[in-house]
Amino acid sequence: MRPLSGGNSFSITKVKNGKDNRILLCGGLTADTDYLYFIVWRDGVKIYVKSEVVLPVRRWVHLAATVEGKVMKLFIDGELQGSTNNGYEPLALSTTHFSLGAGIMEGGSNGGNTIEGSIGSYSLFNRALSENEVKDIAKFQLSRTSVTELAE
Repeated sequence: MRPLSGGNSFSITKVKNGKDNRILLCGGLTADTDYLYFIVWRDGVKIYVKSEVVLPVRRWVHLAATVEGKVMKLFIDGELQGSTNNGYEPLALSTTHFSLGAGIMEGGSNGGNTIEGSIGSYSLFNRALSENEVKDIAKFQLSRTSVTELAE
């Protein structure tokens, strides 16, 4: 992903399974608009991990989030930003309501909060990647893109 500016609320991806069960990778959810969040809603209860650093802007960054058992992890450029034990077994989600770059409203319509920037590639895996796998993928992906700052 290459965000163009900070301070904006946006959804990178959102997967829903009913009204109260969903997974969201987003920025700008609260007053801390320059941070990245990985959020799981389970039966209406929100559990989240917030990045330790501000999401870099005007350069390519690799973002990753994993859930293995009850543990959620969030990564920026292959570095672990935080983790939490969410207390729940993993959600069984489908891609029926899936969005990339914008939120989803009820009924599947675009819910706004689009990304101001670019997404270079996107991958979903059927298992949680290890921290080393996330680091290796980030290193490979970032080596294939220009990490120079974008012109203002």
